[in-house]
Amino acid sequence: MIKINDYDDDKHETSYDEKESDYKKSQSFINYNNRCDFLKMLTIPYVGVYSSDLYLFMNIESVFLKHSLTHLDKRNFPQKLNDYLFNIENKYQNLPVDYFNIVYNSDILYENYFPQNKDDKNAYLRMNLALHPYIFYNINGIEKEHKTYTIPALFKSNDKDGIIMCDDKEKDRLIIDPTYYDFENHKRELLLHDTNGGVPGLSPNNCGFLVSLYENNLLVYFTCLVLYGGKVIKLMVAQ
Repeated sequence: MIKINDYDDDKHETSYDEKESDYKKSQSFINYNNRCDFLKMLTIPYVGVYSSDLYLFMNIESVFLKHSLTHLDKRNFPQKLNDYLFNIENKYQNLPVDYFNIVYNSDILYENYFPQNKDDKNAYLRMNLALHPYIFYNINGIEKEHKTYTIPALFKSNDKDGIIMCDDKEKDRLIIDPTYYDFENHKRELLLHDTNGGVPGLSPNNCGFLVSLYENNLLVYFTCLVLYGGKVIKLMVAQ
C-alpha cells in the first residue's frame, strides 16, 4: 500500500519537447494534462516504489495521448506486444483504446536507492505500476472504499533490457511479455481507500517488477485491460 499525502504533481508539471513536435503531430498525439484533483495527479499510469518507510513516484517529464490504436504506427512495437494486441483486437473488436506516450524521470529513485557497492552489477530495485490515477480518474473523495479489477502487463522493448519478473513465489507480480492474457491469473485488484484522516492510499502491492539500477534509459510498454462488471470495456497502452 502507498500513501500519497506528500506527493503533489503540481511540482512536476508536464513539459513539451519541441524536438519531438513533428513526430507527435504526425501521429495525432495530444499534449495531455487531464488531472484527478482529489489525488493531485495526472490521470495516467504511474511508476514508483512501494515501501513501508518511503514512497516515491517517478517524476513526469511529458505525456501525450492518442485515442485510437488502429491508426497508430506499431512497426516499432516489440513483437510480443504486437502479438498480444492482435489477440485482444480479434476478441474485442472496436474496443476503445487510450495510448499514452509518457516520459518518466527516475532521478529521485536513483538518489535514494542506488547501491552503495558500485561493483554490484546485479542490483535490482522492486518497482510498482500504479494504475489508480488512471482508473479512478473521477474520484472526488474516499468516504467509502473504491475497488475494481484490471488485467495489466509489461512488455520489454528488447530481451536485453534490465527488467525481470519478480520471484515465482510472488503471486501478484506483474506479468512480463505475455502472448495472451489469462483472465483469472492475470487479473489484479485495485483499491483506493482512507489510510488516516482522509489521506488516500493506493493498494495493494500487486504489480511489482524488478529493474536494474544500472540501466540509465529504458523503453517499456504497459498495457491494461479495464474491467467493469466483470467485462472488458477498454484497453490502455502506455509507452
